[in-house]
Amino acid sequence: MIGVGSDKAGGEWRGALIDLDGTLVDSNWLHVIAWQRALRQLGHDFTAAEIHPLIGMRGDQMLERLCVPDGDHGELQQGWVEAYSQLIPDVAILPGAKQLLVTLRHQQLTIAIATSGPQEVVEPVLRLLDADDLIDTVVNADDVAASKPAPDIFQHAARALHLDPSETVIIGDTVWDAQAGAAAEITVIGVLSGGTSERSLRTAGASAVYPTADALVTALLNAGQYSL
Repeated sequence: MIGVGSDKAGGEWRGALIDLDGTLVDSNWLHVIAWQRALRQLGHDFTAAEIHPLIGMRGDQMLERLCVPDGDHGELQQGWVEAYSQLIPDVAILPGAKQLLVTLRHQQLTIAIATSGPQEVVEPVLRLLDADDLIDTVVNADDVAASKPAPDIFQHAARALHLDPSETVIIGDTVWDAQAGAAAEITVIGVLSGGTSERSLRTAGASAVYPTADALVTALLNAGQYSL
């Protein structure tokens, strides 16, 4: 199927595991703002530059990386949910996001959304995306013991689609997507729309990188894989 920019021959992939934030919706910096607001309420002051590289992890894992005391984690995560919920109306669908789903569906791939966000913030964003008819299953941080960069979310999503890792491809925007994909032995295609550099994505394990979902769709169509 997707031979573009990867080491896969046509026809081998049967499913796509797609990240949500920064890949399909332009929300990473809104998450940064929400975390800053929650952290400052408890006296923890971090810059956007410190928080942004950690977006894509589950909240508890991110807070551990920031060396925030464990005793504050529960209140901080609830504060982040509340702050982010207020920002959800500002979330924009990224260029080509829905067309990517349509393109994959036309090629008869099954599709899973695989995100480190909890269900309570994932569901309203998926409503904005309005693509339930194109998505077979959703796996979020509440479904697994460990989130990205652990492989659990992608492994769980592949099992939900009844596919082996070799039959799936990951599309994501962070080094945590790439590292989790490598740990799960699943090929990763990166996009730059979440703010992570191409070099960082490739170093973390992405086999191909495109500016946006829209650019990936264009590459797929130009490769003659589809007749839409």
